[in-house]
Amino acid sequence: AMWFPQAPFTDAKYWSGNIQQRIQAVPLEDQARTLYGLADLLQIEGHWTRAMTLLPLLRATAQETGDWWSEAMSLWYDCYQFERIEGNFARAEPVYERMLRLLSRDRLCQAWAEDWYGRALIAAGETECAIQLLDHALHVWTESDILWTNVGGTAYTLQYLAQAYTARQDFLTA
Repeated sequence: AMWFPQAPFTDAKYWSGNIQQRIQAVPLEDQARTLYGLADLLQIEGHWTRAMTLLPLLRATAQETGDWWSEAMSLWYDCYQFERIEGNFARAEPVYERMLRLLSRDRLCQAWAEDWYGRALIAAGETECAIQLLDHALHVWTESDILWTNVGGTAYTLQYLAQAYTARQDFLTA
Protein backbone atom coordinates (compact mmCIF):
# COMPACT_ATOMS: atom_id res chain seq x y z
CA ALA A 1 0.00 0.00 0.00
CA MET A 2 1.14 3.50 -0.75
CA TRP A 3 1.67 5.93 2.10
CA PHE A 4 0.51 9.45 1.40
CA PRO A 5 1.61 12.02 3.97
CA GLN A 6 -1.12 14.23 5.36
CA ALA A 7 1.36 17.06 5.96
CA PRO A 8 4.28 18.24 3.81
CA PHE A 9 7.71 16.73 4.39
CA THR A 10 10.23 18.72 6.33
CA ASP A 11 12.70 20.28 3.93
CA ALA A 12 15.16 17.58 2.87
CA LYS A 13 18.05 20.03 3.23
CA TYR A 14 17.59 19.72 6.99
CA TRP A 15 17.96 15.97 6.89
CA SER A 16 21.04 16.05 4.67
CA GLY A 17 22.96 18.19 7.15
CA ASN A 18 25.48 16.15 9.17
CA ILE A 19 24.38 13.07 7.23
CA GLN A 20 27.47 10.99 8.00
CA GLN A 21 26.57 11.08 11.68
CA ARG A 22 22.80 10.80 11.17
CA ILE A 23 23.04 7.74 8.90
CA GLN A 24 24.76 5.77 11.68
CA ALA A 25 21.40 5.67 13.52
CA VAL A 26 19.88 3.73 10.61
CA PRO A 27 20.39 -0.07 10.56
CA LEU A 28 23.35 -0.91 8.33
CA GLU A 29 21.23 -2.91 5.85
CA ASP A 30 18.97 0.13 5.32
CA GLN A 31 21.60 2.85 5.08
CA ALA A 32 22.19 2.82 1.31
CA ARG A 33 18.47 2.88 0.47
CA THR A 34 17.94 5.65 3.01
CA LEU A 35 20.72 7.72 1.43
CA TYR A 36 19.25 7.08 -2.02
CA GLY A 37 15.82 8.16 -0.80
CA LEU A 38 17.27 11.35 0.65
CA ALA A 39 19.18 12.10 -2.58
CA ASP A 40 16.02 11.48 -4.57
CA LEU A 41 13.97 13.75 -2.31
CA LEU A 42 16.60 16.49 -2.57
CA GLN A 43 16.62 16.40 -6.37
CA ILE A 44 12.81 16.36 -6.48
CA GLU A 45 12.85 19.48 -4.30
CA GLY A 46 15.21 21.10 -6.81
CA HIS A 47 18.46 20.65 -4.89
CA TRP A 48 20.39 18.69 -7.55
CA THR A 49 23.84 19.82 -6.39
CA ARG A 50 23.13 18.86 -2.80
CA ALA A 51 21.79 15.47 -3.92
CA MET A 52 25.00 14.90 -5.87
CA THR A 53 27.09 15.51 -2.72
CA LEU A 54 25.48 12.43 -1.15
CA LEU A 55 26.65 10.11 -3.93
CA PRO A 56 30.12 9.24 -2.58
CA LEU A 57 28.65 8.22 0.79
CA LEU A 58 25.73 6.45 -0.90
CA ARG A 59 28.04 4.52 -3.24
CA ALA A 60 30.50 3.57 -0.49
CA THR A 61 27.66 2.41 1.77
CA ALA A 62 26.03 0.43 -1.04
CA GLN A 63 29.32 -1.29 -1.89
CA GLU A 64 30.05 -2.02 1.78
CA THR A 65 26.63 -3.61 2.31
CA GLY A 66 26.34 -5.30 -1.11
CA ASP A 67 23.29 -3.22 -2.06
CA TRP A 68 23.74 -3.43 -5.83
CA TRP A 69 20.44 -1.63 -6.54
CA SER A 70 21.39 1.46 -4.54
CA GLU A 71 24.84 1.49 -6.12
CA ALA A 72 23.23 1.36 -9.57
CA MET A 73 20.88 4.21 -8.68
CA SER A 74 23.88 6.31 -7.62
CA LEU A 75 25.34 5.62 -11.05
CA TRP A 76 22.09 6.80 -12.66
CA TYR A 77 22.68 10.19 -11.04
CA ASP A 78 26.17 10.28 -12.57
CA CYS A 79 24.75 9.34 -15.99
CA TYR A 80 22.17 12.09 -15.77
CA GLN A 81 24.78 14.63 -14.68
CA PHE A 82 27.29 13.71 -17.38
CA GLU A 83 24.95 13.14 -20.30
CA ARG A 84 21.93 15.37 -19.70
CA ILE A 85 23.40 18.28 -17.74
CA GLU A 86 26.99 18.43 -19.05
CA GLY A 87 26.17 17.05 -22.52
CA ASN A 88 29.10 14.63 -22.30
CA PHE A 89 27.93 11.21 -23.51
CA ALA A 90 31.52 9.92 -23.74
CA ARG A 91 31.86 10.46 -20.00
CA ALA A 92 28.45 8.92 -19.28
CA GLU A 93 28.78 5.83 -21.49
CA PRO A 94 31.06 3.72 -19.24
CA VAL A 95 28.85 4.62 -16.29
CA TYR A 96 25.75 3.46 -18.21
CA GLU A 97 27.60 0.20 -18.94
CA ARG A 98 28.44 -0.31 -15.25
CA MET A 99 24.86 0.53 -14.22
CA LEU A 100 23.52 -1.96 -16.77
CA ARG A 101 25.85 -4.70 -15.46
CA LEU A 102 24.69 -4.13 -11.88
CA LEU A 103 21.00 -4.07 -12.81
CA SER A 104 21.26 -7.20 -14.98
CA ARG A 105 20.64 -9.15 -11.75
CA ASP A 106 16.93 -8.37 -12.11
CA ARG A 107 15.08 -8.54 -15.44
CA LEU A 108 12.86 -5.50 -14.84
CA CYS A 109 15.72 -3.40 -13.50
CA GLN A 110 17.77 -4.39 -16.53
CA ALA A 111 14.94 -3.38 -18.87
CA TRP A 112 14.72 0.00 -17.13
CA ALA A 113 18.49 0.50 -17.55
CA GLU A 114 18.29 -0.57 -21.20
CA ASP A 115 15.59 2.05 -21.78
CA TRP A 116 17.70 4.82 -20.25
CA TYR A 117 20.90 3.74 -21.98
CA GLY A 118 19.08 3.20 -25.28
CA ARG A 119 17.62 6.71 -25.12
CA ALA A 120 21.11 8.10 -24.48
CA LEU A 121 22.55 6.09 -27.37
CA ILE A 122 19.92 7.53 -29.72
CA ALA A 123 20.83 11.04 -28.64
CA ALA A 124 24.49 10.21 -29.28
CA GLY A 125 23.69 8.92 -32.79
CA GLU A 126 24.37 5.27 -31.99
CA THR A 127 21.00 3.98 -33.17
CA GLU A 128 21.98 0.38 -33.95
CA CYS A 129 23.26 -0.24 -30.43
CA ALA A 130 20.20 1.53 -29.05
CA ILE A 131 17.84 -0.67 -31.07
CA GLN A 132 19.48 -3.85 -29.74
CA LEU A 133 19.09 -2.72 -26.14
CA LEU A 134 15.58 -1.42 -26.65
CA ASP A 135 14.42 -4.59 -28.44
CA HIS A 136 15.53 -6.59 -25.40
CA ALA A 137 13.82 -4.18 -23.01
CA LEU A 138 10.63 -4.35 -25.07
CA HIS A 139 10.69 -8.15 -24.88
CA VAL A 140 10.99 -8.02 -21.07
CA TRP A 141 8.25 -5.42 -20.63
CA THR A 142 5.93 -7.27 -23.02
CA GLU A 143 6.60 -10.65 -21.44
CA SER A 144 5.97 -9.12 -18.01
CA ASP A 145 2.77 -7.48 -19.28
CA ILE A 146 3.92 -4.03 -18.19
CA LEU A 147 2.53 -1.35 -20.44
CA TRP A 148 3.46 1.69 -18.38
CA THR A 149 4.88 2.60 -14.99
CA ASN A 150 6.57 5.78 -13.86
CA VAL A 151 9.92 4.12 -14.57
CA GLY A 152 9.35 2.10 -17.71
CA GLY A 153 7.26 -0.24 -19.74
CA THR A 154 6.38 -0.96 -23.34
CA ALA A 155 5.03 2.57 -23.90
CA TYR A 156 8.39 4.18 -23.12
CA THR A 157 10.37 1.59 -25.02
CA LEU A 158 8.19 1.85 -28.12
CA GLN A 159 8.62 5.63 -28.04
CA TYR A 160 12.41 5.28 -27.88
CA LEU A 161 12.40 2.65 -30.63
CA ALA A 162 10.36 4.98 -32.83
CA GLN A 163 12.95 7.70 -32.21
CA ALA A 164 15.77 5.31 -33.12
CA TYR A 165 14.12 4.18 -36.34
CA THR A 166 13.27 7.77 -37.24
CA ALA A 167 16.90 8.78 -36.65
CA ARG A 168 18.02 6.21 -39.20
CA GLN A 169 15.18 7.33 -41.52
CA ASP A 170 13.32 4.04 -41.33
CA PHE A 171 9.95 5.75 -41.08
CA LEU A 172 7.88 2.68 -41.93
CA THR A 173 9.28 0.74 -38.95
CA ALA A 174 9.08 3.79 -36.70
